[in-house]
Amino acid sequence: MAPRLQIIAATTAKERRKPSIAVLPFANMSRDADQQYFSDGISEDIITGLSRFRTLHVVARSSSFQFRNSKLNESEIANQLGIQYLVQGSVRKAGNRVRISAQLIAADSGEHLWAERFDRCLEDIFEVKDQVAQNVIAVLPGRIQHDVVARSFDKPTENMKAYELLLKGKALRDGLNPVDTARGKQCFEKVLELDPNYARAFMYLADTYVVDMWLGLVGEDAPKQALEIARKGAALDNNDVFIQDQLGYAYLSAQLWEQADAQFEKTLSRIVNEAESMA
Repeated sequence: MAPRLQIIAATTAKERRKPSIAVLPFANMSRDADQQYFSDGISEDIITGLSRFRTLHVVARSSSFQFRNSKLNESEIANQLGIQYLVQGSVRKAGNRVRISAQLIAADSGEHLWAERFDRCLEDIFEVKDQVAQNVIAVLPGRIQHDVVARSFDKPTENMKAYELLLKGKALRDGLNPVDTARGKQCFEKVLELDPNYARAFMYLADTYVVDMWLGLVGEDAPKQALEIARKGAALDNNDVFIQDQLGYAYLSAQLWEQADAQFEKTLSRIVNEAESMA
């Protein structure tokens, strides 16, 4: 999805008083360079987990990922992003094993406030991501609302193959060209064969139809198909702002203007952080 909720991205003075943090793209330490999509997916999921806490200001992926392979130091990156803390890390995946290293850095001093390495089976990946976010939150000044902790870390699927395919499909979809979009669509369809209740897979699959419409590659039934798929995702998860946003775009593509306006208003009302305002 192209950035389309930028109206919320402008941070208020009140938000700037919150601890501010950016998650840089985790380095791919696997031997296979094609595994970059997996380490990017880990980074994005940590951003999503942190963004659900109202006491944090979390920089959107579109901003923090600009510093992939940057030669700037932590302090310079933080100054450009206007934040106080950085999360950096790396991912090494081999077979059914994954090693994730993560660290939290205070931008002004360069001090490493927390660092840990996780060596786990791939099936434990969601637990590891939760632990990273929880440890980051635990050492930041200010405390989170305890009533949202349990809701902030939800396991999206029990099927690790489905999760990997979702990350791969998303990376392909982000290419915004006919070949990659078609391959991404195949990935999302396979995801839903493995887990028919994976809400974000419906969201990304619907978006491939929207992308194809932009590229003029689909027939007259595409808007109806996109809307049907997007509705399924929204029905499965009524709280995910990205899924709700995609439903708005599906209405828009189907030229259902009033429904699209109402859906976008609903989505905007639920955004609590910059990282949720950019897809």
